[in-house]
Amino acid sequence: MEMNRYQFWGYLDPPDILNFDQYTLKSNDIISLGSVFSGSVEVLLDKNNVVVTVETEHNFDKELETLKNSLEYFTNNFLGACNYNYGTFVKCRIIQGGNNAKQLYSFLPKNRSLFDNQKSRPFTPQEIAEISLKDLQIARAIGQAVDALNHPIDTGFFCYRSLEALRQNFIPQGVGDDDEARLKSWKDMGEALKVRLSYIKLIKDNAGVTRHGKVQNVSGSEIQEMIDTTWKIIDRYLVYIRRGKKPLDSSFNFLN
Repeated sequence: MEMNRYQFWGYLDPPDILNFDQYTLKSNDIISLGSVFSGSVEVLLDKNNVVVTVETEHNFDKELETLKNSLEYFTNNFLGACNYNYGTFVKCRIIQGGNNAKQLYSFLPKNRSLFDNQKSRPFTPQEIAEISLKDLQIARAIGQAVDALNHPIDTGFFCYRSLEALRQNFIPQGVGDDDEARLKSWKDMGEALKVRLSYIKLIKDNAGVTRHGKVQNVSGSEIQEMIDTTWKIIDRYLVYIRRGKKPLDSSFNFLN
């Protein structure tokens, strides 16, 4: 069967901490979080530069970003062993990749969907910062949402933590976060923001698996869906806060 060859380029962040001198890591199995395809992967670490070469029977021409996420995960597993050993914190960031037809694709440090639709945000960065400075839960929610962009494999985990940070503001002061309060706060938040619990099912299911330490396969489309869902709910929460914590009116449709 014809093999497909892909190559990716990246760097170590921060630089000059783990200064590799032509270190090569090879594997006959592509670590792709449960995907069932065979092939080989070679990671070349040269000073602060990273070159990853993949040969596989699977055609990733339309899934380069998914492959990129898996290869970052593979490389960062090795770097994690180094970080554990040395007490450092260095990550691999892949910024460009291409297929055997030499078509190049750049992975910019931004989510294309969110970036292209930034004008749909209900407030400016200045206004959002003013809200978050007065509301530590929204500050945490935004921080966790942004972490989801930085950790594609764990998108569901960070998105769910982001939504849970918002949920905390629907628990009356002095009331513990037990099962009854948790259920009621999800219900109250859903009614206030006009969001059905079914709308976050993909996030909750992914978070449940990841939270208990299991690694699972997550497609690029699932990652984008979880990110879009989280951003829409945060947007609604910001509107809710600016309106004096009044439930959203009929101009907002239920998200389900």
